[in-house]
Amino acid sequence: MRNQTILSLLALTVLLAPSTVNGQVADSAAPPVPAPAHQVLTILTQPGETRLRLKSNATDVHGLAPLDLPATFEGHFSVTVEGPAVARAQGSINIPSRGAATLLSEPRGVSLDLFIRSLNLPGIPDLTAGRVERGILLAASFTGGVVGAARAHLQYRDRLGEFGDYAADRARDERLARNAWARYAAATWAVSAVDYWIRPRIEIEEATNERVVISAPAISRASVVWRSLIVPGAGQEFANHRQRGAFWLGAALVAGAGVVVADGRVERDQTRTDWAKALIDSAGPSEVGLRVRDWERRKRDLQSSEDLRRGFRYALIGTYLVNIVDAFVVPTGGPAREGTRRVSTSAIVRPDGPELQATLHF
Repeated sequence: MRNQTILSLLALTVLLAPSTVNGQVADSAAPPVPAPAHQVLTILTQPGETRLRLKSNATDVHGLAPLDLPATFEGHFSVTVEGPAVARAQGSINIPSRGAATLLSEPRGVSLDLFIRSLNLPGIPDLTAGRVERGILLAASFTGGVVGAARAHLQYRDRLGEFGDYAADRARDERLARNAWARYAAATWAVSAVDYWIRPRIEIEEATNERVVISAPAISRASVVWRSLIVPGAGQEFANHRQRGAFWLGAALVAGAGVVVADGRVERDQTRTDWAKALIDSAGPSEVGLRVRDWERRKRDLQSSEDLRRGFRYALIGTYLVNIVDAFVVPTGGPAREGTRRVSTSAIVRPDGPELQATLHF
């Protein structure tokens, strides 16, 4: 009887003891450990349904927003936002491995950094930003102004080496031409700076570890018109009509250069006409007829130069006014463009071997 009691106690002890699996005690009361969730970084735009592109040396991501990217997506990226409802805007951001994204390019609004960057040579900011048409026009106009001023200055120095009142008047004409070309170059530089100030820019509206919201200026009729009031073609450029904007800017720059050229011709022809008339009074009887004919020819040349200058002035004013009218009628929106999202990573050669290049469409 005693042995039976001992066996019953041993059996009860075995039943109550915790079970072990592979040397570990199984705790049935402990909650199961959930598998880690797959984290993503979502990049959105304001307004939505616009095309977004993030590009670095190794990565190129573009498609219709929002973009869902791996949480390991990090680095410095140039950003381009474009769509029918927003002005095409560019900038750069930094997405760190931990923490929120930050804006690296100039923010909207007036700042000292923006003013300093605008003082680059005309055309360079546009060329680096992919606005090739405006960059070429501004760079060519500024270069033409500098070359014209340098050429007139050399001729002015040559006239200073001559003697007589006629040489002094001709030197004055070249000095006026030099100053006019210098003002034209300065005006082109100012236009380039203002055009840089009013350029559309991106802004980070929200930034967390899982979400980044990038905004671009929305297109409105008022925003198009006031830009064209300041710089010809800037409103059309803002409305994503780049060739249309380049046309109005180029027409205004060419008309302005024409005014400078024609004004220099008027000054030179005026000097020649005045001296041709003065020579009539000092001419002998046998030379009077020849001098009168020369004076009449000089007057016709002067009249042609004045007509040319008047025509270029009208062209400049007309270009500016028609540009404003065009800003009131240029289309400012359209249907959203369809497209697939594309993520590509370029191969990079490292000391331990090349990395794999992957492209994903979805």
